[in-house]
Amino acid sequence: MTDKLLVGGCWASGIKGLLLDLDGTLVDSVDAIIRGWRLWGIQANAPVDRLSDIVHRRSAAAIISCLLPGVTEAQLRDHIDMVSENSEIRSKSCSSDSGIRDLS
Repeated sequence: MTDKLLVGGCWASGIKGLLLDLDGTLVDSVDAIIRGWRLWGIQANAPVDRLSDIVHRRSAAAIISCLLPGVTEAQLRDHIDMVSENSEIRSKSCSSDSGIRDLS
C-alpha cells in the first residue's frame, strides 16, 4: 500500500487517512444548505416557503423542476450552476459537531 493519495489529479504524500461525512454526522450543513437554496429561490423568483420540506435526499434537478415546473433543459443547467455557486459560498458557514474538533 502506498502513502500517497490521488487528489485532484495530483499525488499527495503524507496523507494518513481520509474522512468522509455524507450524512451530517461530523459537520452540520443543513442550515447552510437551506440558506443556499433560499438565495437561489430569491434569485430565480421561485417559491422558497417549501424548501425545507423538499431539499433533502433529492437531486438539484429534481428540486428545481419541482419549484419551477416547465423549466427547459438549458434553464435547468443554469439554475444548477446558480445553486452550486450559492452552495460554495454558504459552505463556509457550516459548523462541525463536537466530536470532529478532537480529530484535528
